[in-house]
Amino acid sequence: MPDYYVDVIGSSPEENERFFEQTAVVYRNFLQLDPAYPVHITTQLDHICGTCIHGQHCTRILSQADTDIIEAFIKRIEEKPSLKIGETLVTEETISYRGNPVLVKRVQTTAGTVKNVLRSYLSFNDFAGW
Repeated sequence: MPDYYVDVIGSSPEENERFFEQTAVVYRNFLQLDPAYPVHITTQLDHICGTCIHGQHCTRILSQADTDIIEAFIKRIEEKPSLKIGETLVTEETISYRGNPVLVKRVQTTAGTVKNVLRSYLSFNDFAGW
């Protein structure tokens, strides 16, 4: 399996450019969603995962980063309920990972809530705790 960064953005200038172009399309499309549009935040593969050049890491590991981001999102809306647009529901589900059951959190919310939470941080690194 390639190094994580090579797996995500590739190793050549052409692959890097393709990754950034694909990622920009996903984010632009998200920003155009109606604030009431339903959004599910999970550890499962999504459009963001689809921007990875190789994407082998997504199928081989349960990303702790995904779990941490979900936890940070939940913490933020608990600390600042005014960020919510519409209803937000946090549930737990058991998924199978390498044949073992793993309990993960899932958030059902709206695009407006996600946008508000992201805007409430100074940077993505601040949000993700990096």
